Amino acid sequence: MDEAGQVFVVDRKKDIINTAGFKVFPAEVEHVVAAHPAVALVAVGRQADELKGEIAKDYVVLKPGAQAEAESILALCRRELAAYKVPRSIQFLADLP
Repeated sequence: MDEAGQVFVVDRKKDIINTAGFKVFPAEVEHVVAAHPAVALVAVGRQADELKGEIAKDYVVLKPGAQAEAESILALCRRELAAYKVPRSIQFLADLP
């Protein structure tokens, strides 16, 4: 927090998502998703899962005027990442906080 009371997030609270015993690094997934031509911003978080403990969830902001389906982003992830690293959920947002 600065002198004016503004809060800045400088890092993640937890750098690993534990998916069924496998370690997934959000930054690695973000790097792949950011390479999609329609993606302006991406953040990867974790979501609780009954079977796997945690799963990766992507929060995606598209470039102005761009359109993309979740499936096209997931297809890119399937080509570039191990199966256990592929996000199980994508949520499109107007902006990231």
